[in-house]
Amino acid sequence: MPSGKTNVLALDLGIRPGWTLDATLARITRGPLNLKTRRPLALGWAGDEQADLAGFIFGLGAFVRATQMSQSVHRMGAFHSLAVALTVVGAAFGALFGRDGDGWRQGVRTGLAIDGGEVTVAARFVVLATSLKRLPLGLRPFGPPQDGMKVLDVAAPPRRLALALPAVLMGGAETWLRRHGYHRDLAERVVVSSPAPVVVDGEVFPGGEITIGLGAPVRFLVP
Repeated sequence: MPSGKTNVLALDLGIRPGWTLDATLARITRGPLNLKTRRPLALGWAGDEQADLAGFIFGLGAFVRATQMSQSVHRMGAFHSLAVALTVVGAAFGALFGRDGDGWRQGVRTGLAIDGGEVTVAARFVVLATSLKRLPLGLRPFGPPQDGMKVLDVAAPPRRLALALPAVLMGGAETWLRRHGYHRDLAERVVVSSPAPVVVDGEVFPGGEITIGLGAPVRFLVP
């Protein structure tokens, strides 16, 4: 049931606000059931300071700052797609007009390895991962909708951001994006290592060495 502040998972499943517990129970009694399956991200921290988690959107770097900004947006009374729109605009403004050494553009020094590949350590503007297909406002930072774990990795400070931002957000596949530090990947296993905090489904958690894969499928009843 969509009961959060942005309800990104509900949007991906095609569940609109108003899908209540009573409506769910009534739908079960009528049958047949309309079920959709999604595989959440499964996140594990090295050591024992943080318990393993399951979620649908992971992010670090500018995504953490944007999430913190969204809390102010929510206090203003903006939720769902409006909150996403205001947060994207605010984050874009900070990233576009900030200096390379400020909090938005300087990035977070992070180690990243995809599917057992070599670990690359560099300043990263943002790292995002999701198993969802659809995001609010038709945003497609991971490219065309597809199954699996999608990853977006942007170097810091972001280069040619004024040109790249629209292309990245709308799923553009311009070849120059990768040359300028904007990388999209479809992965089965990602290892992220950073002391900076990370965000999972809108909540902030400590950084560290984090392994991200796909968890067991979850079935959802939808209208």
